[in-house]
Amino acid sequence: PAMAAEPSKRSLEGAEGGGDEKRTRNDSEDWQAFADKLKQKSENSEDLGAAPAVGVGASSGDIDDDFDALFAGGDVSIDLEEDAKAPPEPPDEIARRSFAERAMNSRQLSEADLAPLLEVLTNDAPKWESLRRWRSCSLLLVVVVRSSRVCRGAFISTGLPVLGGVMQEAVLALETGDAAARQEAGMWALACLMCLRALSLGRSALWEHRHSLGKPFD
Repeated sequence: PAMAAEPSKRSLEGAEGGGDEKRTRNDSEDWQAFADKLKQKSENSEDLGAAPAVGVGASSGDIDDDFDALFAGGDVSIDLEEDAKAPPEPPDEIARRSFAERAMNSRQLSEADLAPLLEVLTNDAPKWESLRRWRSCSLLLVVVVRSSRVCRGAFISTGLPVLGGVMQEAVLALETGDAAARQEAGMWALACLMCLRALSLGRSALWEHRHSLGKPFD
């Protein structure tokens, strides 16, 4: 009986193995048929070119008639030229970009270049959107850091109120702002620290601008 059972077992295993091979072969054939169908569909699409936009088998004349009827009916009023134009930039953004280009125009800011930039920040920048104003002020502080000794001396004479304004705004945003405002204020504060480190500030200059810079010797 044991010997009789053995061939039956082998026969069963062979049958199972044959079933697995058959299933694998069927799966391969199914995938191959699916791949052939995709390839045929792709070739048909390339032969046909662009698909019709309206309906199946619609001719270009039918499409033109549909568009003529649509616009003639007055249901859609679209000015294509106006739609293609980009929205105009705000005037303060144009002014900020012009300021940034002037500030970054040379590797070292000269004393002659400093005065008109400070004039823009003093007279025009307060009318800008707040973020644009303080970013422009911070940019000037970083530019002053890499300027000549003469330019830094001129900045001490005329530009410390700008430095103080950035410091106060940065501290306020760090104390009361949200995460995005605090991240922005951190960059402003870093620009202030870099500028303070590069400037040769004495007691007289700090006392003169104590309301904007604070009183570090008190």
